[in-house]
Amino acid sequence: MDPSSIPVATQQQVLFTVHGNGSEGFLDGTEVVPPLVVMSTTGEAVVNPDFRR
Repeated sequence: MDPSSIPVATQQQVLFTVHGNGSEGFLDGTEVVPPLVVMSTTGEAVVNPDFRR
């Protein structure tokens, strides 16, 4: 899809959402999404506190 064919208002909505959620790094590849589950010190699988939905 040619970006110039997307209405400006739609582009702005997407940019505001991406910036508002701090998702730029995940979209451009500069940040890696942390795993949902990690191993605790006792060897149990637990929800990763660094993972955010």
